[in-house]
Amino acid sequence: PDATEIQLAKSDTLNASNVHIVNEPFLQSSCKDKMFKGVRGILCNPPSSLSGVVDIVELVVEEGEKILPAVAKGPCDTAQLPRYVTAQYLTLKHALSFPKVTSVVFFTRSIHLQESEHVIRKVVDELSESSDDSPFRLVPVDSAVRESVLTNESFYQPLVNMKNVPPEISSKCLRVMPTAELGGFFVATFQRMAVKSST
Repeated sequence: PDATEIQLAKSDTLNASNVHIVNEPFLQSSCKDKMFKGVRGILCNPPSSLSGVVDIVELVVEEGEKILPAVAKGPCDTAQLPRYVTAQYLTLKHALSFPKVTSVVFFTRSIHLQESEHVIRKVVDELSESSDDSPFRLVPVDSAVRESVLTNESFYQPLVNMKNVPPEISSKCLRVMPTAELGGFFVATFQRMAVKSST
């Protein structure tokens, strides 16, 4: 199946309705396009080193044929990381620019700090320094996500690796190191805050 069929199947599994797949690069999508005026949530799954992937076959089944070129290259050389970091940063910043979006979830299949935590840290710093009082803030990953992934907390807790990450980031994100049964990944969530009244 192609990527569109896979995404539609995932939507059915999640009982998601009113799903419309747009086959164009996300960074070329205009946040002002009327087609996106009703979008409230964005899941960012930008290109990554795939350093957390354990089962390549499962990855291809989940993502479709579009992932084959990346998988065919084999393990990522760390010299390639800046390219992924840039793509992740631009993807996340673009997602935060959609005017009606209330929640943005950032996900990578990476275990490299540069790709995930450092990207999040850069965006958090920019949001806090923004003169336009940006409405987005990094918030803790939803407990339902943690519970669905970390079904056995005592087993998986040692895999939740947040060394060398500032506590204001590590306390809100989730990074799990790969095992034979579970691929490694990183998740962060940004939420639009309520606008303060000027009374």
